[in-house]
Amino acid sequence: MSAQSGASARPDLQPGALLGLPAGPRPEGVSLVTCSRNRTTNLIRALPTWLACPEIGEVVVVDWGSDRPVAEELAAAGIADPRLLVARAEDEPRWILSYAFNLGFRLARFARVLKADADIVLTPAFFARNPLPPASFIAGNWRRAAPGQSFVNGFFYTRMDDLMAVNGFNEYITTYGWDDDEIYDRLVAAGTARVDVAADTITHLDHDDTARLNQARVEMPSGWAELAQMAMYKIRTNRMIATIMPPWNRDRIMLSFRVAAVTPGHLSLVRAGGSIHFVPPEQQATAERLAATEMLAWRAGLRTYELPGRELDLLLRVCRLDRIGGLQVELMLSGAGLAAAAAPRHLVVDLDERLLAQGPAALAPMAERILALAQRSGRVLVWRAPRARLPQGMPAAMAGQAFVPSYYNIGAHRDVTPEEVRRDLASPVLRLVPGLADLAASGPRALPPPERPSERPPARPPGGTVRDKLYIDAQHGLGNRLRAIGSAAAVAKATGRELVVVWQPDHHCAARLADLFVYDGAVIEDSFLPRASAGGATVLNYMEIEPGAQKGAPLMLRDGHDAYVRSAYVMNHPASTWDSENRLLHRLVPAPAVAELVAGVAPHRDIALHVRMEGAPGSDTNSYDAARNWTPEGHAAINHWRSQSHYSRFMARLDGLLRDQPGAQVFLAADLPETYRAFAETYGARIAWLARGLYDRSAEQAQYALADILCLARCRHLLGSNWSSFTEAALRFSTTIKAHERAGVDF
Repeated sequence: MSAQSGASARPDLQPGALLGLPAGPRPEGVSLVTCSRNRTTNLIRALPTWLACPEIGEVVVVDWGSDRPVAEELAAAGIADPRLLVARAEDEPRWILSYAFNLGFRLARFARVLKADADIVLTPAFFARNPLPPASFIAGNWRRAAPGQSFVNGFFYTRMDDLMAVNGFNEYITTYGWDDDEIYDRLVAAGTARVDVAADTITHLDHDDTARLNQARVEMPSGWAELAQMAMYKIRTNRMIATIMPPWNRDRIMLSFRVAAVTPGHLSLVRAGGSIHFVPPEQQATAERLAATEMLAWRAGLRTYELPGRELDLLLRVCRLDRIGGLQVELMLSGAGLAAAAAPRHLVVDLDERLLAQGPAALAPMAERILALAQRSGRVLVWRAPRARLPQGMPAAMAGQAFVPSYYNIGAHRDVTPEEVRRDLASPVLRLVPGLADLAASGPRALPPPERPSERPPARPPGGTVRDKLYIDAQHGLGNRLRAIGSAAAVAKATGRELVVVWQPDHHCAARLADLFVYDGAVIEDSFLPRASAGGATVLNYMEIEPGAQKGAPLMLRDGHDAYVRSAYVMNHPASTWDSENRLLHRLVPAPAVAELVAGVAPHRDIALHVRMEGAPGSDTNSYDAARNWTPEGHAAINHWRSQSHYSRFMARLDGLLRDQPGAQVFLAADLPETYRAFAETYGARIAWLARGLYDRSAEQAQYALADILCLARCRHLLGSNWSSFTEAALRFSTTIKAHERAGVDF
């Protein structure tokens, strides 16, 4: 029977009909059901192997909203067969396997169904070697698959009555993973035995997880972001969802569709309403947390399961996965705090009961020297002992530092002598050997003397054995500094130079870089432009009010010479582009204090506002807003655009947006308390913000400012202030903003 006659003869496939399960007994034969969204290349390779099997009576292809319709691509490839039925689900924004295949199953006509992804190839001997025994189903098995063939796990062959008895795929699962194992579990529980597919009768066409997850890979700035890119995390999250939510059975109702149009061999369908079975946000968050705990425990140990949800969330927000091990978990559990756990480097020292018995007075000198050793080597000191906590009255160098019990595993570490501590910059966790007891017994000379810090950058060794450096002396406020550093990082990467950040706290930004980010790159906290020039470096100053400055001048690098750039702006260099400048920013990990502020605001606000009023005429009285910081033209421009950013202008635009999006969530970042008061009085609880008591450039307020930027960056629609590096920073950090408007320009 041709696809044309089959489509026109079935009342459930007529335009306007509500699609449900076909009624009545099914004819003998096999329906192969597959689905595709922008993966037609593999489908074109696989389809001929399916059509070559005479046992297959029809092939139902569900085109789940592909950018170019599957039917067009098959026609262009010259693939046509009367057994083909291409059903296109229109206006589907993202791939959802359970919805797509359940739709395909309801379109299938025959008594047996073969479910195959668009990248599965059949051999001509498939049906001869895979007879379908009674009360059974045949499926791929990743445990027994050949190397590189684990994704055959999603293939199965069964009777349609058995499949419909368990109601097809679980529609609570709407992202990648666990859908196949979950349906197999339900088939087995219903009395249908699982049989492995015969070896070498199916083959999976290889492609990476980017295509499988239907998403682009991005830079991973945190543990959460890394997990979000992992197929296994998707799988484990969906496993948790299937456990938390009600069982998927015949009592559940599949997503309904309406047939919009029928042409020979093709259907067009649209949803007939939304699904009544969905995972509430709270349950989704629970499943994600449980999956993250499970996966983190694989690398950091079973004690991970004891982490409270908030501590787990903070740890994953601040640390990349490769920075989280047993030590980090123990530090969080012991109450040492996020700052200690998130530090890039640690020095672990074991105590024993014999040493503790000597008392505080005997321990103090050695403890102080070991603390100094840790500090000079840029490491957080962690004491360990076979007890839950240190005794009362320990010296400050011990009681004031992190402590973990020694009967728990701290994970991967390297044992070193005191002399090796300062030389090892790569290993995240060092454990001091010999132990403290041996050091104490050998006297104070057992520790090397402190080094005197250099007063200038280290000289270049003879022979050019060290890479040329690019020093970026970042100037002005937080947004200016971040864009300058991002630009320098792009140039350094493109030219093979080592990036050194010169970050000197001043009245524009009193915070140290370490107050804002967990950053393990090279940092110097004192500007040294004159000495850099005297030392032979290429020097470029973009700060136009300073003598000899050349704002916007091209950066000309010389091999064998370091470069020193003093700037609040991006560099004039071919390697510095918007995308390349932002790559470093996306990798930066917020400091624990910043991460905690961000964690207090619900993510993914629909609308965000940055209202920058301070600096308008009459309000430019602070040292960092004074006219002396800019040229007369620059100061006039700032005065103008700050006056265009009055909060009333933002309110008028927000009112219009809220009329169209009455349920929208809104986040506000502002620089004056009266702005927050006005929004609170007008909008009440509809507006979220980070409450604070000060509005200055102190280190604490810089942390609030960075948290504001990161919260703004998570929105979808940003109303920003023009001529503002702060608004610009939110755009640079964001991967979610779809619309951006500027006060005085767009509204």
